[in-house]
Amino acid sequence: DDDFEWFRCDACSASFFKINRTLHETIAHRTSVVPILEFMEIVEKACETMFTKNEYGVKQHEGKKYLFGPGVTDHIPGQGFGQ
Repeated sequence: DDDFEWFRCDACSASFFKINRTLHETIAHRTSVVPILEFMEIVEKACETMFTKNEYGVKQHEGKKYLFGPGVTDHIPGQGFGQ
């Protein structure tokens, strides 16, 4: 049995959510192609500050661990998971 099965999926979803939001905020207004180096710097900065204890947390339910916060699916409605 894998206690972290959903946690890994949640972490991936949260990562893409945060990277997508950061890219949208940073380059959505541009009309030209973003150089790859600048793109990577934006992604690296997002990853460095991505998961703060003010936005994300871990909960345990029936022996399984779940990540909760922005961009994470609410796996157990009514239990306060996800946002």
